Amino acid sequence: MKAQDGELKVWPDGLLTPALRSELSRFKWQLMALLSARFTIGERFGRALFLAEDQHARDALVVAGVESGVIFTRENLEPFYPHPGDSQAEDVF
Repeated sequence: MKAQDGELKVWPDGLLTPALRSELSRFKWQLMALLSARFTIGERFGRALFLAEDQHARDALVVAGVESGVIFTRENLEPFYPHPGDSQAEDVF
């Protein structure tokens, strides 16, 4: 399944039951937003954590039902990483 050119592409199409086709149609726009988002899922502390590439990906995850408190973007995490030239950067690595 993938989102492409405003359409939800599913293959092999012949394996879709009428009930599944109906459900996919019902959630088409949410699925398309989720499939176009770039994110990674990991697990820490017994919880699923989502690392979203950008705000678009974060928004798509929220629309899909992911609790916003477990979604992090690069912008959220940047303060926790040393930057080249920082005096602490050499100590970390």
